[in-house]
Amino acid sequence: MANSKIYVPGKNDFLDWAKNDHRGECCGLNAIYYGALQVLLHMAEYKGDAYMIGHAREAISLIGQHFSERFFNREKQVFVDANVDGFYSDTVSESGNMLSVYFGLASADEAKCAIAHIIVDRDISFVEACPFLGAYTLRALAKAGREDLIGYDAKCLIRPRKASPAKPTPQKKGAPTPKATAKSGGKTANPAPKKGKR
Repeated sequence: MANSKIYVPGKNDFLDWAKNDHRGECCGLNAIYYGALQVLLHMAEYKGDAYMIGHAREAISLIGQHFSERFFNREKQVFVDANVDGFYSDTVSESGNMLSVYFGLASADEAKCAIAHIIVDRDISFVEACPFLGAYTLRALAKAGREDLIGYDAKCLIRPRKASPAKPTPQKKGAPTPKATAKSGGKTANPAPKKGKR
């Protein structure tokens, strides 16, 4: 950690398959780290671990105080992907902005701006989130009270993202079909002959 508890990712840290900027301090990773610290705090409080409670509260407080300063570009009115040696990255991502909104690191005005530029107007160049982080876009919009943007109506901009239907498992050659098994009362209709010694 550096710069008042803002997390500096290592080369092996992973956020998304999308081409996010991971140099220096990473917006999306810090947002996830912040969310994880909140879970840690709840666990520590449940266990009555005074040391861990103090550690989690301090880290949560410091990240919360410095997050917008490190990542919110007031000129672009969005969160940038990274802060590299005190300079804002040129890369802006859906995941970085929506994670910031969802985990409560964006102020009400910052959340409104991020949603306007990236979801509603799409008037800024940004990296779209890959499907498994795209779920946080839906959660962030719901948290910000913009569920009107989620759905299938003409005015909705984000469709609910459903899991793909399960593909049927291919049957092995000679294996009983479900219908044949059902007809025989759960037993294999045409059992394969057993191999014996000659």
